[in-house]
Amino acid sequence: MPETLRTGPRALPRADATLAQLVHDRGILWSTPGAPVLGRDGVRADWMLYTYPLTLSGDGGAAAAAAMLPVLRTFEARQVVSIGYTAIPLVADCVLHARGELVGGCIRETRKAHGSGRRVEGDLDRTRPVVVVDDSISSGTSVRTGIEALEAEGFEVEGAVALVAFPWRGGIEQVRAQGYRVETVLDIWRDVGMPLADHVHDHACVAVTWADAQATGGLHPAVLAREVADELLRSGRTLRPPAALDADYDGRGGVYVSFRDRRTDARLARSGFWHFDPALADPARDVVLATARTLAGAAGRAVRAHGLDDLKVGVSFLGPLQPVAPRDLDFGRLGVVVQSLAQPGKVGGALPHTEVFTSEIQQYRHAAFRNARLGRTEPHQVFVHTVRKVVEPGESWLPYGSSDDAQERLPLATGEALTTRARDVLDAFRAGREPVGPPVPDELVPDPVRGVGVTLYAGGVLGCCVSSQGSLDECLVRATRRAATDPRFTAVRDAAQVPPSICVSILRDQELLGVTADLERALVKVRPGHDTVAAQHGDRAGLLLAQVPVHHDWSKPQLARQLLAKARIDGGTASWSTFRTASWLRREDRVWPVVSGYPVRDAPRVDVATIRSTLALLAGYVIGQLGPDGLPAYAYQPVTGRTTTRGTAGRALHALTALADAADVLGRDDLRAAAAHGLSTALRSVEPIGGRSRVALPGLTPGTSADAELVLGAAALGDGLLGDDRVRAVHRGLVGLLRPDGRIDPERRRRWTAEHDFLPGLALLAAAAVPDELPDLTAQLAWYRRRFDLLHPWGMVGWHPQAWFRVAATGHAPDGTAAFVREVVDWALPLQHRGTGAFLTDLDVTGPGFHTAFVLEGVADAARLCLLDGDRARAALYMRRWRQGFRFVDRLVVRDEDTYCMADPGRALGAVRPSLTTSGVRIDFVSHAMQALVKALRYAETAEEGEVERDD
Repeated sequence: MPETLRTGPRALPRADATLAQLVHDRGILWSTPGAPVLGRDGVRADWMLYTYPLTLSGDGGAAAAAAMLPVLRTFEARQVVSIGYTAIPLVADCVLHARGELVGGCIRETRKAHGSGRRVEGDLDRTRPVVVVDDSISSGTSVRTGIEALEAEGFEVEGAVALVAFPWRGGIEQVRAQGYRVETVLDIWRDVGMPLADHVHDHACVAVTWADAQATGGLHPAVLAREVADELLRSGRTLRPPAALDADYDGRGGVYVSFRDRRTDARLARSGFWHFDPALADPARDVVLATARTLAGAAGRAVRAHGLDDLKVGVSFLGPLQPVAPRDLDFGRLGVVVQSLAQPGKVGGALPHTEVFTSEIQQYRHAAFRNARLGRTEPHQVFVHTVRKVVEPGESWLPYGSSDDAQERLPLATGEALTTRARDVLDAFRAGREPVGPPVPDELVPDPVRGVGVTLYAGGVLGCCVSSQGSLDECLVRATRRAATDPRFTAVRDAAQVPPSICVSILRDQELLGVTADLERALVKVRPGHDTVAAQHGDRAGLLLAQVPVHHDWSKPQLARQLLAKARIDGGTASWSTFRTASWLRREDRVWPVVSGYPVRDAPRVDVATIRSTLALLAGYVIGQLGPDGLPAYAYQPVTGRTTTRGTAGRALHALTALADAADVLGRDDLRAAAAHGLSTALRSVEPIGGRSRVALPGLTPGTSADAELVLGAAALGDGLLGDDRVRAVHRGLVGLLRPDGRIDPERRRRWTAEHDFLPGLALLAAAAVPDELPDLTAQLAWYRRRFDLLHPWGMVGWHPQAWFRVAATGHAPDGTAAFVREVVDWALPLQHRGTGAFLTDLDVTGPGFHTAFVLEGVADAARLCLLDGDRARAALYMRRWRQGFRFVDRLVVRDEDTYCMADPGRALGAVRPSLTTSGVRIDFVSHAMQALVKALRYAETAEEGEVERDD
């Protein structure tokens, strides 16, 4: 081990200091070229904790036991059980040195297939608690596995003790947040003294052998990079930096250099460095050093083998790194760098406007957890920067990874001209004459056009064609005429009763993705709703326009399979490619840009009238989904018209509760009657299950959420329904979930599998519907406040402010209730995107979606609680953020213009899509949006006049 890495342990009690030194000297396995150490993800690591040499030795085992036993004695349990092979000697050491005080056991990875057939070994007593023992706790995977195995065998687990803690990885917090006690003896960094990540990230990270000669001064940056690369590949030496480049370039945030194949655009090498101190930047020097770093190691060998003459060069200059909150991310324009605050050497970045991911959520997670490899709870700082990409003169470059994404969105006037021409061509073709309007000029689209697509819609697709030969106008005319006679849709075209909507798509910038049969990876670099995809094998080829996978909710592997089927390519091997696509929709005389498959409309004015009209629209959708029994369909695919009736009862009943609440704020008796009909069906299904009264609707999956929604729906309807014996019986069952230790849990005994993010808040909300039966909730507040402090789960952000507002409104709130609700919402607000209003949750890592509406329910009720508490300034702040969020949610609401591609436009109105790049509607997407609107209207009833309409 290098002497410079020997960081001594901190000042500990003598015994623990001895153990820390033993772990440092004998419990670490270092990676070597012949015996690399690999992490769980297969990535090479410098070292790993390897305690066998310590715990399987006399002095080491005694030292470990001496440190562990005082901790174990603070637990009630006297049974200690190992999880994993490395913990077995540790348990044996503790049992041996405890001299009869402890009983030991171990957990097998899998149940023994012969003999006793046990998963848990040892002379253990299931009536007594146990403690899980491991040599370390990092992500918590092993401890979780052990707890689940023990609980499956009927044991009660008190907690876990580990010899060594790896902080910031999230394991300790995760286990404690489930209610288990966790103790550790040593901290791997602070006590054992292992080296923190300390990599240098500026130009000093590049080690070179300098040539005697200096690079030519005054060159274009990419030309300079080629000159440096040529010398480096030839001699192994790096030309000395010139005094200056041909112009001024802002590289205060760093410089990266890329080499791509001239013909296919395939990238062979890319690297560089960041500057956290902008004063260190020197563009000419940095281009030289970034080129040297890019060509180091395997990348340099690949470039040499490929041939430098067959490659083109691009240089990316990064603007200064600016620290920001996540809400200030801008995927379309700004790159991201994430740096750990605990280990500043851990840094990762992600470019803007890329093909692999398409949202701020994905960009941030890619930088933080894939590239920087941060632990789940590791504190970190987020930076943003501009990217200017400079390419060799005369070369083209794919338009991704830079701050200039202006050409992604062609002007609306371009779409108006194209769709007007397509409509004239279509009218003329149907009339049997030539179009009379002027052709569209080639210069209407600034980039080379690789194809023009025309799709006709009326209650679904009536015809589609993509043409790629000739001028822009020739392609447009040909595609329009062929779409009008597309033989695949003759029957539906003949049955169409209304003039078709016309969608024109312009295909540009083909990117070749290579030849593969791996359908899981073939289309990784595809942006749903932005890229047309193509597959070819021999003389067989197929193409699907950008909006198609969005309309059908296809994943990227599903898209690949559908494309192969369309092209009739057998065996799966194909050459895959994408085309950047801009589309516009014309319906009668109105034209919209189409992004991610749907028209882009102006953000609505957020006022009481708009909120009420939107709520009425959503309620109308739910009404249209109701069956004869009064229950709504579980899901609906508006593009195909397919309905799904089976699902969870809780989500179906949530829609009825939302109808009842909407009836109250809108004064609509028809909504009230519809909600009452469905809830009466649910009420008739109540029966005793597992010792309490439950909702058991045929064809729907029962659950505590259904029980809670029955009570909430009854409370919303009023009319004495809460006094119904069946409702009271279900309510008593919910109150029974409030455990003395603070858990809200159907299980009397704590279990790892218990859900503590979504269900408890809903159950508490329903329990508070009958406040006279509520117990003291101090323990519940403490439990969930602790959980939120440890993990910050988004499920709590939606439900808990609603639940605790209702508790506070009944006068049963324990001390600290309002402070807890403020903590929850104040944590979430920096994660509300400034540009879109969406919350950057981890509930869907592909991008923002309907979960923003779910969070807005909590935000609105937090604002209402602030009013109760007299904090009008904070209430107003929360509602300003609510309005920002509503503008995003409105983009998911299906309005008239969105129905152009849908089988039954009338039935689809008021649906709420799950995200900007998907179409399938689940009933609770709509009902959560309804409840967010209901709560805003109720806030408006008690706030100052006009307050709900005030913007920043």
